[in-house]
Amino acid sequence: MKTLITPLGFDTTQMVSFIGKEGISKGDRIIVLKPKGRLDDRGKNAFDEMSKLIAQISSGIIVDEVILDVSNFTLLIEEIAAIFKGIDDYISVNISGGVREIIIALTVNCILFHSKISNLYNFSDRFREMKAIELPYLACRIEGNEKMLLDLLVKHGSLFYKDLSKMMETSKSTISRLASDLEFKHLIKTEEIKKEKRIIITLTGRLALQIS
Repeated sequence: MKTLITPLGFDTTQMVSFIGKEGISKGDRIIVLKPKGRLDDRGKNAFDEMSKLIAQISSGIIVDEVILDVSNFTLLIEEIAAIFKGIDDYISVNISGGVREIIIALTVNCILFHSKISNLYNFSDRFREMKAIELPYLACRIEGNEKMLLDLLVKHGSLFYKDLSKMMETSKSTISRLASDLEFKHLIKTEEIKKEKRIIITLTGRLALQIS
């Protein structure tokens, strides 16, 4: 089964070209990314046109609308990351059309989930055609104690070295070494409060957990 992911734009050309490149059939799924509260008549008409086209191909194709809040960019990236993480089959992505915030957040996730994507496309405004493209693989995988530490930060928000030492049943010097390595990778940031060091997970850290 294929899963196609595409933003919703005002012009159906990109979406139609994307579907034409990939080909879809009964049992396949299309995930349409839409901005919350920012669709005018052109956007609604584009979605209706695409839905009619898909219905003509097969009534067994699933169309899922995902409404995204584009006012919080960090949350937007994480919401799209959750979509990718929940898909285990063939994935093809179109990174053209739609609002700029969704395009950027979608591109970030395509780099992050590079290994899960079979095909990636972008519509060329100059040549008026859909072209296959390639993005770099920059994923940062984590495991072992590093993953345990980040999981604890996600659960509790932020933690002091002494708290992590107790939770992980290890010494503060070990926590210090782990924190140093994770901060070098931009997965956490540290701050000092009354001579006590506290660790906070970054967006990069949260996303790294998604693929580990």
